Amino acid sequence: MLLKTQNTEARRTCWRCKCLLIAHVADTHLGYMQYNLEERFEDFNDAFREVVDKAINEHVDVLVHAGDAFHDPRPSIKALKFFREQLRRLHSRGIPVIAVPGSHDMLKRRGMPPLSLFDDLGLKLLTFATPSAEVKGIFFGGFQYLPRHRHDSIIAKLREIEIEAREKGGKKILVLHQALEHLLPIAYEISLAELPKNFSYYAMGHIHSHHVIPYGKGVLSYPGSTEVLSVDEIKHIDDKGFNIVDLSGDEPIIHRVRIESVRPQLRYKSSAEELLALAEKIRKEIVSAKALKKPLIHVEVTSEVDRFTYEKVEKLLQPFCLKVRIARKIEEEGYITTTVTELESISVEQAIAEYLKIKGLGDKEVSIAIEILRTLSLGNLTEKEAVARTIEEIEHIFGVKSGESKEDRA
Repeated sequence: MLLKTQNTEARRTCWRCKCLLIAHVADTHLGYMQYNLEERFEDFNDAFREVVDKAINEHVDVLVHAGDAFHDPRPSIKALKFFREQLRRLHSRGIPVIAVPGSHDMLKRRGMPPLSLFDDLGLKLLTFATPSAEVKGIFFGGFQYLPRHRHDSIIAKLREIEIEAREKGGKKILVLHQALEHLLPIAYEISLAELPKNFSYYAMGHIHSHHVIPYGKGVLSYPGSTEVLSVDEIKHIDDKGFNIVDLSGDEPIIHRVRIESVRPQLRYKSSAEELLALAEKIRKEIVSAKALKKPLIHVEVTSEVDRFTYEKVEKLLQPFCLKVRIARKIEEEGYITTTVTELESISVEQAIAEYLKIKGLGDKEVSIAIEILRTLSLGNLTEKEAVARTIEEIEHIFGVKSGESKEDRA
């Protein structure tokens, strides 16, 4: 299958030739006040607003959101209000929205997801109970995020959708918030081969980096997150965006649309002794870059930084950046120890995976831990409680104790 890309200028004339255009976005994580900064809350809003701006300008027919519209299953009133305002803009221009709940914006077992509040503005929510819809002549199938321990349910529902899709003519789009095994081998839910093969386009969410994979009769894509949610994502910062998919021809054409409002983030490594010199270098880089937003600075140091040095670095850089985050990371006898500050910058799942690796456990045990965490997170526990319970369960199952490695037990 031939995958094509076109620049924005070429695409803007597409509406004149009756193209069938789908905007595909995922993992917008609205309401996330990262590092307790109000500016980060607004950054996630800015990114989604830009998606809506560009979707409207490109005259898309439908906008698909593949999960994690919100960062929390109980988003703030401010986050809900902002999302409603953006949906109203789309609705007023005749652009309906198809969405599935993601792993972050699903309420507890018997609750309703926050996305169910917006059906009056043209949002059609695909769930396990209502897994299909037809909008503007397009068949959409899909359902909410399900953890891997419900793998059999995922496969059974996919087969139901596949059978229903066979009876439909025209274009067909599958919308899922699940991780594929070959892209996220430690914490996946399904494999590529388990997906039905009779869809024109597979609109995926959950993985925060951009991927395009020819599959079956169409193309599968993760657009990635619209903003940076962890330090590990900084390497993909220039590719934060969404897809506009042209379904007019026999083969889908994916147009990648970059989000320009993403806040810059810079990542460095340094010894404590060289930190002040690095700070001066960073200051010069920020000034010369002339970015519209002040960057977030992440510095990983290999030894303890004294308060005097830290204050000098902060004083030097604070006028030029939103926040300076200094994390100490030490590798000793093959193990990596990270400070609490560093753990804030990676996902909870990544933090648990790293902790268990330090304890000498393998991918299988890590995968089990992730499943336990996700299951507990769907209950009535807070995130901290779910993490603590997960560690307790894993330590009990595999006989690992805090402060003890696999070698210690041998």
